[in-house]
Amino acid sequence: MKLIIKIFILFLLLNIFSTYAYNQTHKIYGKIYDLKTNQAISYVNIAILDSNFGTTSDKNGDYILNIKKGFYNLSVSHIGYFSDTASVYVEDKDIERNIYLLPSEIFTEEIRVEAEDPAYEIITKAIQYKKKFKENLKEYNYNAFSKFIIRTSQSALLGNKDESDTTGGLKILGVLESETIGYFKKPDTEKFIVKSKRETANISRGIALPLIVNFYDERIVIGNEKIPGPLSDDAFDKYDYKLIGTTSIDSTIVYKINVENNSRIFPGFNGKIYIIDSIFALIKTDLSTNKAANPEYINKLNFVQKFKIYKDKNDYKFWMPTDLEIAASGSLLGILKFEGEAFTIISNYNLDEKAPPEVFNDFIVNVLPGSEKDSSFWRQYSPFRESSEEKKAILKLEKRKRERESEVSFGLSTRIGKNFSINNLDLYHFNKIEGHYTELNLSYISDKSKYNIFGLFGYGFSDKKSKYELKLNGRFLRMNNLSISAAFYDRLNLLYYPWSGAYNFNNTVYCLFFKQSISNMYYATGYNLKAEYSPITEITFSINYLQEKQKTAYTNTDYSFFRKEVTYTYNPPIVDGFNRKIGFGFDIDVNKYKFIDWGNGDISKFSETSFPKIKFVYGYSGKKYLQSNFEIRDYLIELRGQNKINRFINFTYRGIYHELTGDVPLQELLYLPSAIDAYIGPLRFKSMNYLEFVGNKIFYFNIENNFGKFFPWDITLLNNLNLIGFISLGRSFLSEKNFNASPYNAIKQTDGLYAEIGFGIDKIFDLVRVDFCWRLSNYSKGNNFTAIFFFPVILQ
Repeated sequence: MKLIIKIFILFLLLNIFSTYAYNQTHKIYGKIYDLKTNQAISYVNIAILDSNFGTTSDKNGDYILNIKKGFYNLSVSHIGYFSDTASVYVEDKDIERNIYLLPSEIFTEEIRVEAEDPAYEIITKAIQYKKKFKENLKEYNYNAFSKFIIRTSQSALLGNKDESDTTGGLKILGVLESETIGYFKKPDTEKFIVKSKRETANISRGIALPLIVNFYDERIVIGNEKIPGPLSDDAFDKYDYKLIGTTSIDSTIVYKINVENNSRIFPGFNGKIYIIDSIFALIKTDLSTNKAANPEYINKLNFVQKFKIYKDKNDYKFWMPTDLEIAASGSLLGILKFEGEAFTIISNYNLDEKAPPEVFNDFIVNVLPGSEKDSSFWRQYSPFRESSEEKKAILKLEKRKRERESEVSFGLSTRIGKNFSINNLDLYHFNKIEGHYTELNLSYISDKSKYNIFGLFGYGFSDKKSKYELKLNGRFLRMNNLSISAAFYDRLNLLYYPWSGAYNFNNTVYCLFFKQSISNMYYATGYNLKAEYSPITEITFSINYLQEKQKTAYTNTDYSFFRKEVTYTYNPPIVDGFNRKIGFGFDIDVNKYKFIDWGNGDISKFSETSFPKIKFVYGYSGKKYLQSNFEIRDYLIELRGQNKINRFINFTYRGIYHELTGDVPLQELLYLPSAIDAYIGPLRFKSMNYLEFVGNKIFYFNIENNFGKFFPWDITLLNNLNLIGFISLGRSFLSEKNFNASPYNAIKQTDGLYAEIGFGIDKIFDLVRVDFCWRLSNYSKGNNFTAIFFFPVILQ
């Protein structure tokens, strides 16, 4: 579930907080009740007077304050009630104190207006107050506790199915909790230092970052969307407002205003906001995103946030967030339903206080070493009560983790413990060269995926040949900016194509049921070595070496389940020989990146900008110096990128110029990439046949634009439909010398520029994409329109 609040810059040196330790604390805890109804009140602010420290009651009205020994005056406030104070002395034990709030006297539910709704004047004044507020607040820091609970309808995923449960309710899939120091500097720079965290065993590398969406901001960032806030400067262009009632806090009137996004196709919010009279400050929001703003697979996303006055060292007052509750729900295929709850409590604001200069750099999140805390820590210091359901789920998930470290589980792959797996789809396949083929394979992935090893040994029953492959890959240095890989093999190669993830399965189905092979092949025996190093983020150097014996493969079988009268297509002969090649290249990426330090030696990065990336590769295969059978020079330049301009312009593109000079054998010729199977992905020529156009020089440009969700009605399985438009242009050049040297004379170059155009519908049943494509040139009788499908979710 993608629920990401985009955060910007910065990092704190580890030793700034390495000496941090907890002093002995005790708890003040209890429940907040309505004095008249005796019902618990959710999300009430509890603050310690003359300080910026406090907490918020949870949805059940329970609160917890972790404090040191001493005397405290608690201030308790909530919209619709008179505030109350309670004096508590903490000596050497926890103190329970339940608090009862008296409902305010002012309360109306409906306001009828004849002229312009008074909400517009109230919002105008609130926007003016926001501008003054934002102008005066330049920098601050705070403490935050956050807790995420993720639930799913598929209890089988948890490994803890309860046969006695017949409620059909969602079960806890994971729990994450964290304690964080946050920093903010104007205009929008933020930094998180995670001091303490807990995550259940089935959550990989997860930290409960405080998702502090601030509805005083101009734009609220959710996923890739920047959504206008209800008090943004252009709010009246985006929202309609209606005063629907008043309530109060103490004896001060609070306006209750309905907010409605005036467009279905642009991202926005719907719901209610609360503006306090006199100063016209925003003090509470209860807003949900509209369909256009929802992240993928999310059907509902709701934000409840409250604000409270805090003072800086000069006694200036600012309304700051005290808590944020996020509730998300969604589904996949309408079957796997899930919900997420995130609750963050913010306190200990230090307003207009400068952070140490070391805080702000390219690390936006720093998880301190040793931040992983056990249950005893959270029982002592967490402001959240742990329900009996959570306790049971955490125990079961911990038990499940221990079991998985030694168990064998089956599915599309067989998992052996936590690091080993077998790809079941590759245990058997069928093609026209090998016939029936079976193999043994095994993968090892280390913790944090720093080292990967893959090996296989197989045998083809028609070509009567053994195959093997051993791949090794490692990532090194603190930033994982050195990658070294090696492969040793005796295998079949696809002619003009790399192997895709599910190619063997797809080709097996076509061969056995339709007697049609998707591609052609040849034998390759040898090894290759590759190293990549990024001395700085903007550039990556690579060097590679390949040594390979290449040999023609022949069709060896005529077997299939059906169509016995049909024969398999001819597998073209290649130029048998020995190829030894060296190459080097570099990637230029001028985008601005930010980093997350996970505190365990693992570093992640993400881009803040979207400039195009450029790749250059040079390769050489020579007879004199490398004793290769071929004399080839290889030049490649690639431009690729992705840009989102607005709601409707979100395009991905790739352009390539690739040229080979010298005596190029058939198997080394270049190709215009077509979609040869259902898993090959976008940015390819959809109406082009496999092996239709090749050459010793090619250039092409693929671009597609995602126009976003276009289905206007809320219907399960159709909510996420996306409309895609794409255009592809390309040309190949085949020299007469290389054509005459080829043992296969069916190859050809394009007749001028090849062009195609089309559109696609993505997220059909949440999984499938269908593309419809038309040729605009290089027409082929009966083949000028194509409809293909593939599975972007699997590709991701």
